Amino acid sequence: MIKSRIVRNVSGTLETVVGSLYVPLALEYRRAQMVQTLSVSSDVKGVEENVFLKAYVNRNFRSDTKGLAVILHGWQGSSLTPDMIDIGRNVFAAGFHTARINFRDHGGTTGWNERLFHGGLIQEMEEAIRLLSSEFPETDVYLIGCSLGGNFALRLGASMVDFPNLKKVVAVCPAMNPRRSIEMVDSHPLFRRFFLGLWRRALREKSRYFPEMYDIKVWDRFSIVQDLIDYVVDQGYFPYSDVDEYYDSYKITPELLENSVPMNIIGTWNDPVIDPLDMTFLFDMDQATLDLRKFGGHISFTNPISLRRRLSAVILEHLVDEV
Repeated sequence: MIKSRIVRNVSGTLETVVGSLYVPLALEYRRAQMVQTLSVSSDVKGVEENVFLKAYVNRNFRSDTKGLAVILHGWQGSSLTPDMIDIGRNVFAAGFHTARINFRDHGGTTGWNERLFHGGLIQEMEEAIRLLSSEFPETDVYLIGCSLGGNFALRLGASMVDFPNLKKVVAVCPAMNPRRSIEMVDSHPLFRRFFLGLWRRALREKSRYFPEMYDIKVWDRFSIVQDLIDYVVDQGYFPYSDVDEYYDSYKITPELLENSVPMNIIGTWNDPVIDPLDMTFLFDMDQATLDLRKFGGHISFTNPISLRRRLSAVILEHLVDEV
């Protein structure tokens, strides 16, 4: 039992790291993308804001276009990371329009909005999707999310259940239990250093844009992700009374997904930062299809020997029946 767990942890880490080294060229796809600034509103626990988000849109001029695929990246990623580009170009090639949206503070937008990004910012993402969808009237909409983007996609599938254009959610290695995911990140030196380094760099940049709100000297004091989360919640940078309330605001539960559009969730048993056991309740949900694979790492699906990456192929298997 212990030996098999060690093998899964090692294989998952190796597969995740190797997959992150894959860089698709996708020159034609990237040249055709249109950069859009989306002006939306946000209201979390009475904190109201006007927010600007960045999106990359590729229009597909095929006569048999299948719909609009909105693609959401993970925490500290962006719409320009290799995996998002690869997903976008392959989904586009399969006949979809694509829209890759950056979360607040991601993808070079730390200076666009005063308040920090956090997991509870669901309303602004919903407005962004509705706004993009209005540019493609009478077009079916599909959500694809990876990691934290998968978490957002699942919650959006529930909050937008009354939006008739939204047909399906495909979530890859979604962060179902945020507290557990942060514990797993902090317990792994490689991933702790990776995520903490990216977040501290983003927070330092935020401080340079808004020095009256954020003390640039504070961020490097923290060597544990959870300690930094505790700090930003305690300082009131997130609008929650405590960390428990914050984690509960974006935890995926059966009750949350009880009324949702159809969901296809893809997870792996060797994911180093997402506990697959947090997904198993989905087996009992009629509107959910759970595909738990033995290998795949964290949003990787890369063979460490042949270096063949199947992330986009796995997503397309679940996106629509006819693809």
